[in-house]
Amino acid sequence: MYTIQGLRLQAKARGYRRYSRLRRAELEQLLLHPPPDYEAIKERKNEERRRGGEYTKKELAKVAKNAGIREYYKLKKDDLEEKLRESFLHPSILSVQEPPIAARHNFKFQRTASAFNRFTNVYKMKGRDGYDPI
Repeated sequence: MYTIQGLRLQAKARGYRRYSRLRRAELEQLLLHPPPDYEAIKERKNEERRRGGEYTKKELAKVAKNAGIREYYKLKKDDLEEKLRESFLHPSILSVQEPPIAARHNFKFQRTASAFNRFTNVYKMKGRDGYDPI
């Protein structure tokens, strides 16, 4: 026979979560079963959220950083999402199954010029001779 404090210590040692408000009988029932894989549950929920088109600010900031967008960390989530959509770098656009035309036809985008202190960029598309993208 354990005290409630002893049962809580066992629950903590086994890796359970949300056990602090349980009563004695509930704690005893909880300890009869192995703890769930909380990391797998969290990852599954994150995948469902991403499939629904929702991204955290941290995920959006990572895309913005990799794309070279300046001062992305100062933007609010909605503004950051809008900026990424404008530049066609939003994760929902990037995760489309079909690769973009540049990848399908071996086109490469090369930055050739910058105007107004990197306010706008000029890109040149290089690919096969005699074939232009639509």
